[in-house]
Amino acid sequence: MMGNIMSGRVGLLSALLSNRNEAYGIISAVPLLDRSVLEYMMDVPDQMFVYNGHKRSLIRHAMAGIVPDEVLWRRDKGQYSPDFMARSKAGIPQAAAMIASPEYALAFEKYLSKPAISQLATGAQSPTIRLLQGIICSKVISILQKNGYVFEGNFS
Repeated sequence: MMGNIMSGRVGLLSALLSNRNEAYGIISAVPLLDRSVLEYMMDVPDQMFVYNGHKRSLIRHAMAGIVPDEVLWRRDKGQYSPDFMARSKAGIPQAAAMIASPEYALAFEKYLSKPAISQLATGAQSPTIRLLQGIICSKVISILQKNGYVFEGNFS
């Protein structure tokens, strides 16, 4: 995930489509990247993403009656990251090192709760999307700071 974020691959397609679409007067949106949706998704229990054996269960059930069933329940989508939790757990030592590193101090001093993220990085709880997003945010803030960006106040 970090590699995808840092390389820009995560936002590349939506950015390309948005730029292309604007040239034709079309406004694009990626609702699953909306801040309120992401904040909600961070608090959803992991087991809700695969419910009764149905992968992508949360979005499939949320869109029932809105999206046609043949689209909603199709089986030709790509892999559903079945090893997401295993990869998250394997990254805990790297997350703990980043939290302790002075290189990422700005993010934890001003914008992220170091105690909360540290608690997740102990591995005592199942790592969640919140831990991953905290680590990714600290990396992004650190890179921006190195590139001369000035941070005043809080993000909102």
